[in-house]
Amino acid sequence: MKKTILFIALFCSVFSLMAQNSVDTTDQTVLKYCTEEIKSAGGNDYSQNELSQAAAIKVTANQLKLYAGNYVVKMAVGLAKHEEWTPDSVTRLTFWIRKSLNGENLWEQDYDTANIVFGAWNELVFDEFFAIDATSDLYFGYTILCGGLPIGGDGNNLSPNSNATYFYDCDGGKWINYNNCGNLSIKCTIAGENMPAYNLAINSVRTANFARTDSKFDAVANISNTVDKEVNSFDFVIYANDTEVYRKTETLAKALKNGEEVNIFFNDIQFTEEGIFDVVYTIENIEGSNKDDNESDSKTIVKTYVSDEFEDKVMMLEMFSGTMCSNCPTGHKYLHAATDLLGTEKCVWAIHHAGYNASELTVDESYDAVQFFGFDNPAAGSYAPGAMLDRVNLLEVGTTTSTGLNGPVFSVNEVGSRGVLESYMHVIQKNMSPIALDVDFTLDEETRELIVTVNGELLGDFEANSLRIGVVTIEDGIIGTQAGHAGKYTHTHIIRSFLTSAYGTMTTLENGTFSKDFSQTLKEKFVLDNMRLAVWVGKNGNPSNINSFEIYQAYEVKLNDRPYTPVEYVSDDSQLVIYQENDILFVKGVEIGDVLSVYSMDGKLVMQDVVTSDISKLNLSSLTKGTYLLQTNGSYVKFVK
Repeated sequence: MKKTILFIALFCSVFSLMAQNSVDTTDQTVLKYCTEEIKSAGGNDYSQNELSQAAAIKVTANQLKLYAGNYVVKMAVGLAKHEEWTPDSVTRLTFWIRKSLNGENLWEQDYDTANIVFGAWNELVFDEFFAIDATSDLYFGYTILCGGLPIGGDGNNLSPNSNATYFYDCDGGKWINYNNCGNLSIKCTIAGENMPAYNLAINSVRTANFARTDSKFDAVANISNTVDKEVNSFDFVIYANDTEVYRKTETLAKALKNGEEVNIFFNDIQFTEEGIFDVVYTIENIEGSNKDDNESDSKTIVKTYVSDEFEDKVMMLEMFSGTMCSNCPTGHKYLHAATDLLGTEKCVWAIHHAGYNASELTVDESYDAVQFFGFDNPAAGSYAPGAMLDRVNLLEVGTTTSTGLNGPVFSVNEVGSRGVLESYMHVIQKNMSPIALDVDFTLDEETRELIVTVNGELLGDFEANSLRIGVVTIEDGIIGTQAGHAGKYTHTHIIRSFLTSAYGTMTTLENGTFSKDFSQTLKEKFVLDNMRLAVWVGKNGNPSNINSFEIYQAYEVKLNDRPYTPVEYVSDDSQLVIYQENDILFVKGVEIGDVLSVYSMDGKLVMQDVVTSDISKLNLSSLTKGTYLLQTNGSYVKFVK
C-alpha cells in the first residue's frame, strides 16, 4: 500500500517580502516533503571533495492557492548522515525560493554553518517573510558547499513525490528529476491572518466508468489532509450534472493529521437515469477538534456512462510471480481468498513468470509485460509477488518504473489485509462493461492447432475507433520449482503462450463491431486437458505509457469445453444459405420436415424448429447477442446474432 507521504498541496508563491514584526504568526501550518526521520542519502560520493550541491521541490500555482495572502516564515532541510560520506565541514548552506530551477533567487538566506546537524532537521527562521500570491509555480530548495552526501531523503518511501524531487547533478551540471531517492527532506512553515480552516484533498478516485441504472457500484478515494488541523469527519458527496446522487458522512477511527492520507471505500452508489455524466466527487462538512465546518476546494471529475445495455464485468487479474520468490505462495493465497469470495466467474486470472530463475514457465511476452508495467530489471525478483487488476492504476499504489510513474502493478503483500485487497477487486468488478464479447475457437487435438475468433460489439452510447485484444493460453497443475517447496509446488493459472503481443493486438471497429482471428500451434508439453483460453478487450493504449491501458472485458473457457471437433461443426459443403433481418434468421436449402437446431458455443441446445416451407424463419429475439451454430442433417453453419 502506498505509504503516508507528508507533502501535499504546499507552500508559497510570491514576489514580495514582509518584515517579521508585521505578520501575525499565531496560526501556522507545517507542510512536509518527508517523514520526520531522515534515513537515506542522495547524490554521489565525492570523496570529501568540496562541491556545490543542491536539491529542490516544485510546488504548482494551483497548490499555492489555498495559502494566498499568507507567508512562508520558516524552512527546514534534513541533511543525511552517513558513516563514510558525511562531510567534515560545510562552507556554506543557503536556503532559496525560485520561479525556475536555473532562475534567479526570489528570496535567499544563509544558514549558520556552526549549527548544522547531519541526520536531523536544520530549521531557518526567515529574517524577512515570503508573501504568497499563487501566481506561478515555485521551487523551494537549498544549495550546500561541501563534500560527501548532504542530501537527505525519506528512507521509508523511495518513490518520487507527485510534485517532483530535483537534484543538481554536480558532474553533468544540470538539474535532474531523481526518481530513486524519493521524498527530499524539505518542509516549510506558513503563517498569517488568512490561513484556511480545514481542507482535504481528493488525490485520486477509482470508481465505475460504466454503470447500469439497476445496479449499484462502489468507489475508493485517496484523501489527504492539506492543512495543519486534524480532521475527524467529513461528507463524501457525488454530483451528476449538478444533481446530488450520493452523500455519506465518514467518521474516521483516527484523526487525520496534516500531510497524512487515507484510502476510504464508499459503497452502493447508484444512478437512476441513462446518459453520459461528468460525475463530480467532492468533500463537504469537514469537522475537527476546533468544530469548524467547511467544504473542501478539492474535487475529482470522472466521466461515467450509464446504460441498461451494459453487461456484467469480468475482471482481468494478472499476477507477476517468480519460482525463487519465497513470498509468492502467500501472495497466491491472498488472491485465491479474494477471488473465491467474489466468485471465480467474475475474474480471469493469468500469472506472468519472467526471469528470476523461472525459465521453464517464462514466455517472452510476460517478460515484456514485467519490464513495461513493473520494473526494468525483473531478474532481480523485486516485482514478485505483484498483480494488476484490469491494468489500471489503483490510486497510485503501484510500483515505480524508471519513467518515474506509479503504474498499475502493486505488491500483493503490501496492499495489506485480505479485506483491503478484496475491496479493491470489488470496486473494479462492480464496474459494468461497455462491450458484448463473444469468443469462438476450434482445437485440433492431433495437430494441436488452435484457432480463435473474437467478436464484439460496443454497447450503449460508448464509442471507440479502435481497441486492443489480448489472447493467451493458461495451464494449471504444473508441478515444478518454488522456493521452500522442494520442487513439488503445484503451479496454476500459468500463462503458456500469447497469441498476441503483451499489449494486445489493435483492432479497428466498423459500425460499433469488431472481429479478429488468431491462431497458434500449441507445444507438445502443454497438457490440453489442463489448459484454458483467456481473452481480454480494452482501451487502445499507448505502449510508451504504462497508465494508458484499461481492460473493459475479459473471458475465459477451458480448451476441452467444446462438444464438436473442427470437422463436425465446420461444414464447408453445406447447402444451407442463411441471412438475418432484425431478429429473424432466414434459412434456405432445407426441405419440409427437416429439424433445425440452434446451439450455443458451449454446446447447449437453445432453440429447435421443424421446417414447414422452402424458406424457414427462426425468431432469435429470445437469444442473447453472441455466436451460435445452426445444425440440420449433419451440416453446421455458424452465425452471429
